[in-house]
Amino acid sequence: MKIAILSNRQRSFVRPLSEGLQRMLTLLGVESKIFSDGLADIKAESHQKNSLKNQLVEPYKNFRFHNLVSQLKQFDAVIVVGHMPSAFMRHFMRDSLLRQQLPDIPIVLYDLVYLPTRGSWMKYLREGSPQHGIPDGGHFGLERYDYYLCVSVVSEYPLPPEPNPYALIGVNLDDGSLYSDQNEDFVALLDFERSNHLEERRIQIEVLKETNTKYVQLSGSYPIEKIRAIYRKSSIYFLAHRESFGLPICELQACGSYIFTPYSEWCPSHWIKDDLSQPGAGQLSPNFVVYHNDKQKLIQEITRIKASFVPGEARKTFETYHPQLLRGNIAELKKFIDLLQAGKIHGKSHQNYPALSNFP
Repeated sequence: MKIAILSNRQRSFVRPLSEGLQRMLTLLGVESKIFSDGLADIKAESHQKNSLKNQLVEPYKNFRFHNLVSQLKQFDAVIVVGHMPSAFMRHFMRDSLLRQQLPDIPIVLYDLVYLPTRGSWMKYLREGSPQHGIPDGGHFGLERYDYYLCVSVVSEYPLPPEPNPYALIGVNLDDGSLYSDQNEDFVALLDFERSNHLEERRIQIEVLKETNTKYVQLSGSYPIEKIRAIYRKSSIYFLAHRESFGLPICELQACGSYIFTPYSEWCPSHWIKDDLSQPGAGQLSPNFVVYHNDKQKLIQEITRIKASFVPGEARKTFETYHPQLLRGNIAELKKFIDLLQAGKIHGKSHQNYPALSNFP
């Protein structure tokens, strides 16, 4: 069994997910290869074909695409590491050419979340929503890929009735760089500022100053090694906006940091829900501090955490409540591999899955 993983070189979630997936596959004895330019090479052609720039670039892009496809023919499955909504938009990949060249090889999406539990995003993909970065409609639903690997499927929206073609494999972030390096300083880390949530940021900074809490604000861009060095020294982390998933939420907990959020609904993918078929919110683990954007509540909570803070304790809680978000879920990944080997996931599986028009 050989698996191709299509990734990129950007400073984003894609590289950690790709490398973590490869670690999990290795534990199962499955050979895999990461194509670091794979996502760029499968991208659909530009609609501006007549521009001089595209006349010069397209031949090179076509060469890269066909060179990649010739290599992918040697694999038993292709796993695309992407995130909704872009992973379901037309420009994301050359579907017809890929299917034509790889008719029997399953193309699988590994995403942080699962599209059917993302509510309005399916409507945006179907009808278009310029304010959400989707200029027009008519994009893909589940019929784009032959199977889905997910980090989380939890949100306010219920999981649709079975069958659901996914495996909840979590994410393996345990590469040796996530650990507590907290010394005597108690340090708060503030996420990148968001212009539409300046009031929440104002309260955070006011309270940090009033409680004499040292803090660092993220800004600009960081290589993964640099930002993880910052994470390792952080005691508490403040969210700046709602996250569709939020990989730093996992990375910070793995470094022993508590997660502070003004609203529980800013962390929906980290909820714990007993029944995924039911709509509504879930519970967060003890590592999360929800202060309802209330200044006095925030003062109390920072004071409480400071008084009882033990370096690395939050990591233990993280491993207890969400082990699949640190080392992945090997058992679920094995079930997926077994389905591949049995031929139950194949290059035409996507034809049985619903398009966006089948969802409300």
